[in-house]
Amino acid sequence: MILAIDYGTKRIGLAIADESGAIPLPFKEMANKGRDLVLQEIEEIIKVEKINIVVVGLPINLAGIASQKTLETQKFIDSLSKKIFVPVIKIDERFTSRLSDTMSLGTEGSRDVGAAMIILEDYLQRQKI
Repeated sequence: MILAIDYGTKRIGLAIADESGAIPLPFKEMANKGRDLVLQEIEEIIKVEKINIVVVGLPINLAGIASQKTLETQKFIDSLSKKIFVPVIKIDERFTSRLSDTMSLGTEGSRDVGAAMIILEDYLQRQKI
């Protein structure tokens, strides 16, 4: 099983796919109640859902330069990598929230889950190349 994460300072979107990578599915939206609580909840999801790979969207601006959000997300990825024992893969997430909006995957409250699904779809497509 593969878990995709769209990390945000207020909300975190999660999507999931089985090893065949046939279809990314919405999983859950969680409130970001602080790094320790988020890491604990994700660790529990990894155990319960038998996750083998975690894919996290890394926001990079259009010029390819790291922003404040990039740095915050990288800190989250670093903390997550130390806490869990499955690979954590970063993937460029430019435009995922906007694409989620245009695809009607993301009305208020589910935009982040839609973005996580797009991150996961991108990762799955790259594995097929």
